[in-house]
Amino acid sequence: MRDIEGEKKAQAMRTLKAGTAVVDITPPVGTRMGGYRLRDIPSQGIHDPLYAKALILEQDEQRIAILTVDLGAVNKNIVEKTKGLIEDKTGIKKEAILIAASHTHSGPDTFFLTDENLNKTYISILPEYLAGAVYWATNNMQPVKIGVGRGKVQGVSFNRRLKTKDGRVKLNWEKISSAEIVSEGPVDEELGIIKVETLKGKLLAVLINFALHAAVVGPQNLLFSADWPGYTMRLIEKVKKGCIALFTNGAEGNINHIKTPGVWKGTFEEAQRIGTIIGAEALKILARVSTIPEAIIGNKSRNIKIPLRKAPFASLDQLKELIKKEEKQLGEAKSSKLKKDLQRNKEILWIMEQNQTEEEIEIQTITIGDNVLVGIPAEYFVEYGLEIKAKSPFNYTFIVGLANGYIGYIPTLEAFKEGGYEVEFCATSKFVPQAGEIIKKEVLKLINELAKAKNQNKISKMI
Repeated sequence: MRDIEGEKKAQAMRTLKAGTAVVDITPPVGTRMGGYRLRDIPSQGIHDPLYAKALILEQDEQRIAILTVDLGAVNKNIVEKTKGLIEDKTGIKKEAILIAASHTHSGPDTFFLTDENLNKTYISILPEYLAGAVYWATNNMQPVKIGVGRGKVQGVSFNRRLKTKDGRVKLNWEKISSAEIVSEGPVDEELGIIKVETLKGKLLAVLINFALHAAVVGPQNLLFSADWPGYTMRLIEKVKKGCIALFTNGAEGNINHIKTPGVWKGTFEEAQRIGTIIGAEALKILARVSTIPEAIIGNKSRNIKIPLRKAPFASLDQLKELIKKEEKQLGEAKSSKLKKDLQRNKEILWIMEQNQTEEEIEIQTITIGDNVLVGIPAEYFVEYGLEIKAKSPFNYTFIVGLANGYIGYIPTLEAFKEGGYEVEFCATSKFVPQAGEIIKKEVLKLINELAKAKNQNKISKMI
């Protein structure tokens, strides 16, 4: 005899559910902004609000939380406090919570490159708002169908490291003659989409993944903004009323929007143009992505330790003396170079005072059907992202940069040999050159372990 009740219970267990929520996390005007070291004037207003957006997936009594935030980065302290609050409020395990920053350079300072001039009141309450978004979403759960798709966006993202005839590397915001340029590095033009809709076919949520610095609007801007991802998400939400659009950045460490070297179009109009192009492609992909109600979800994370490089100073006293000298010189004559050097040296002092030889980071993977999200707390170079995608056993692999913390740039071994901005020792570049290879190796291990578990799950259900 058929066990009808047992079959119904098993079906209910397999049913995929989802919940969403949006919370405004725009800080008070006057809060120090992050993203550009030389911008030391506090925020003067709000161009567009900053949001935290939560997507909760549930199946077989397992829950996964994806939380995206319109911030430049989310410091590890904020991540740990937020995950603790979420686990307490909802029961979702910390390792099943992905917190991803868009990397907008027009948000508040949540990088913590030093502890100077931070809005500590905002930072102390931010985890409550982030956890609240997830808690709210868990109270809106309903059966859903889900699908994954990809497209390509060309002409908006560019590798900013340009190799020149003299063997050096220059950044594309510098004025460089095209005749000097020998080669340009790769880009990742893939636009990834996760589509979530109700059983009746109403679009509930869209998760977007694309590798491009959210730094179109330049350091002259003093208004809070989500930059180009804000325009992308607003376009989708306007066309598909009632849904929420979440954005995750990719391996964008060396990728920006500057097409012509030395010509940085740092306006909101340019951010809107780029955001609209990407949003329009996302809408095209959505139209052709089919959804199913039983996509298997899973997650696996691992903490790994990465060694730090030695600071370029023999002692704290030597560095403190230099900082005093630079502060005096800056007081006597304004210089953007001196100001930049002083900021960098203050960051190095901050690193040296912590007296660490290594740092522990979380590498996270989340599977949704034949898609895997790879959370890395860094500005990972695009070459690594492309290699992981090529070697992944999953049909869809989305690299989620600036996830679950922020450790700065992770350049390639070749980049360390070439030199350039991203490899200069400071708070955003402090790890050994092998850090990228260490992370890549651990990521591929996790992905393959998840793929194996997924296949075994399929076999057991067939039996």
